[in-house]
Amino acid sequence: YQRLKQAKRPLLWVGGGALACREAVQRLADAGVVVMSSTHGRGILPDSHPRSLRAFHNSPSVEAILKQCDLTLVAGSRLRSNETRTWTLPLPRPLVQIDIDPAAANRNYVADEQVNGDCGALLSALAARLTPGEKVHAEWDAEIVQAVQQAETALRQQSGEYAKLNDAIAAALPADGLLVRDITVSGSVWGSRLFRAISPLCNIHSLAGAIGMGLPMAIGTAIANPQRKVVGLVGDGGLALGLGELATMAQEQANITLLIMNDGGYGVMRGIQDKYFAGRQYYNDLHTPAFCQVAEAMGLKAWKVSDAAQFSGVLAEAINYPGPSVVEVDMKSVGPLTFAGPPQKLY
Repeated sequence: YQRLKQAKRPLLWVGGGALACREAVQRLADAGVVVMSSTHGRGILPDSHPRSLRAFHNSPSVEAILKQCDLTLVAGSRLRSNETRTWTLPLPRPLVQIDIDPAAANRNYVADEQVNGDCGALLSALAARLTPGEKVHAEWDAEIVQAVQQAETALRQQSGEYAKLNDAIAAALPADGLLVRDITVSGSVWGSRLFRAISPLCNIHSLAGAIGMGLPMAIGTAIANPQRKVVGLVGDGGLALGLGELATMAQEQANITLLIMNDGGYGVMRGIQDKYFAGRQYYNDLHTPAFCQVAEAMGLKAWKVSDAAQFSGVLAEAINYPGPSVVEVDMKSVGPLTFAGPPQKLY
């Protein structure tokens, strides 16, 4: 508590171990603590909060904010390599790590202090000892908001036409709707950081790096949440690993709009080979079926989109359609989207 009390610009980094700590994190943010989340922890503090840095870990404008902080509290996060530039992202010192698992101590970053215990109890105790607005400074808040706006603008530019797709889903999906995404280019670029985060566990994804989990996870999520609409985000390559699960989606009448991003290959591998292997491309092209025809053969309602101008209308119709549906996005027609893997350490 003394470290937090003395800090003028404290940073709280929350991960999946803090998913149940929404109220405590909100109170700490209201007191003036700036909050960064892992991609899994997004929504613990809503994006709309003025002290949320969201998951813009590797954005230059947000890194500039981190450099001005004078304390890092890490709560329930492994500080994964893909969110810390292979563990070279400078984190403010002193660094205090809160984790219920003693084995987490100093695993990826050496902590100045390790506190073993439940994140909820510890963060609640800290929040109770700070008064609302205790560490709030108008100029600092303005810098935080500006940094986040710059990071989002850069991500929208990187996403290109697909930022409009992100916005179309956000506009059509109810506030309690769920996004379930596969490991795919779209999921990694705009699905993970640009798509809204209102509350925890509304942006669901595999914590492993393997593709193919998107549709099975979307089906499971929809069955577990029958009153909530699910948007499943998959690539053509990942979907190919479980194409037959379209029959499960149809048979169970799962309330899913499956969004198939079809670029005719393994887009992540193309980006990696462009960046790290002088553009030499091998084993990246895929023969893909006519996904709408496959869906219709399963008895599913289906749409195909070949122009960004169609995003808003088609997604509104598909998401409001009761029961399972499929939207195929022809990425070769809409335009390119490149992702070369997570940021690497600087040499």
